[in-house]
Amino acid sequence: MHTGQQLLRGRVLDAMPMIWKRIMLPFESTLNEEKMRLSAELAALDMIRSGTCGFIDAGSYFMDKAAEVYETSGLRGALSVSTMDEEGLPASIAMTAEEAIEKTDILFERFHGKGNLKVFYSLRSLISCSEDLIERAAIRAREKGTTLQAHMNEYPGEITPFLSRFQKRPYEFLDAKGILGPWFLGAHSLLLSEEEKDLMCDRQVRICHCPFSNCGKAVPETPSLLRRQIPVGIGTDGAAHGGLSLWNEMRIFRSVMNVTCGVPLAEPAIMPAKTILDMVTKGGAACLGEETGTIAVGKRADLIGIDLDAPHLWIHGVISNTLVESVSAEDVKNVIVGGRMLMKNREILTLDEEKYAGKPGHLLKEYKDGVSDYYSGKLSDWRHDRVDRDRRISPADAVFRIFGDVVCAGACTELFRLPDFRDFRRLQLLPCQEPESEACGLDQYGKLRRRCGRCTAQSSHGGGNC
Repeated sequence: MHTGQQLLRGRVLDAMPMIWKRIMLPFESTLNEEKMRLSAELAALDMIRSGTCGFIDAGSYFMDKAAEVYETSGLRGALSVSTMDEEGLPASIAMTAEEAIEKTDILFERFHGKGNLKVFYSLRSLISCSEDLIERAAIRAREKGTTLQAHMNEYPGEITPFLSRFQKRPYEFLDAKGILGPWFLGAHSLLLSEEEKDLMCDRQVRICHCPFSNCGKAVPETPSLLRRQIPVGIGTDGAAHGGLSLWNEMRIFRSVMNVTCGVPLAEPAIMPAKTILDMVTKGGAACLGEETGTIAVGKRADLIGIDLDAPHLWIHGVISNTLVESVSAEDVKNVIVGGRMLMKNREILTLDEEKYAGKPGHLLKEYKDGVSDYYSGKLSDWRHDRVDRDRRISPADAVFRIFGDVVCAGACTELFRLPDFRDFRRLQLLPCQEPESEACGLDQYGKLRRRCGRCTAQSSHGGGNC
């Protein structure tokens, strides 16, 4: 999951790829200590309420503030710093390879082993990390005896650069450097070759799918991974991708597996309920590097209680089937982590949930403050033309640059408020030549809805003069 993306709830559905570069990273560059603490509090409340005992954060910024919240919450978790040294990142999150490792070192020394927390070293995305950073992170993780995690094989665009430059796929590239092993966790791992699967098996790599998020990218070949006895967990990929409920993820995953892998073989039990439950318990524990996932003497007491006294659960037949197909977050009654009660009878005991009750306006303001700078032009889009950070742009004067094509925003006052405007594309300060004209705007595909008259700005997306 991604703590730093909690305030992006409801903002990425239907967006075109690659959203993490176009939307999520630019948003995360606006985070500060206060917003990160708020994000962690909301995430912890959501996870406890839905019965999640343990989590892995893929890395963000101001992670010390998130760690303080998670330690108080009592949740079991692994935290990382977002580590990338790619050129052109916003100044607030830009770092060198040395700085990236140092930031994780500091988080490790302060929080690893504190309460129920661990610290993993992280490669946010291989294509955003230099070979120097990749090698440094791997070495340091081995030295510290902890996990190295990375987003792996999620998009074709994460694979082709390695084929082009090294004639190797990502997992093959890492193996050639001696990086793969039981200490490596590959998030997503969707687009895998047979050779990569064999490598993952031989090196005892752990992986984690995020079904709802993955549906917009590719379907993992999980049955073949499980046949190789590769440990597979299930995650949510953060609240921006539909919330933090693993109950939702299990149902989505079962349906996706059935329609893509089961139906062609006429095999309705291609991914049985018991297997899915094993993935979210034993598989999740393996990803965390823990021995939880089973109830037995000597195991960690990470337990949840489900309230079966509800109409949709009165008749439950095979309990494993009911857990996967009928139980939701609202049915979780009690949560215990490490023998400590975090929620009892739906009352969270470790965090002040009432702090946020009845204050949606406050939370909305926190979100708007985080993204309004993008719409106002105070921030620049990495990889695109820079805009003066100190100058605010009025909608009437704004023109969007879309992949090199200029689209007139005319006198439109609605454009900046489109919640699903996909690209957060950079603004170029060019005046509309017809400011008194009828307002124009962009539809969800970036095409002009109405023409403003005599403006001469051209756009292939708008079909000619706008």
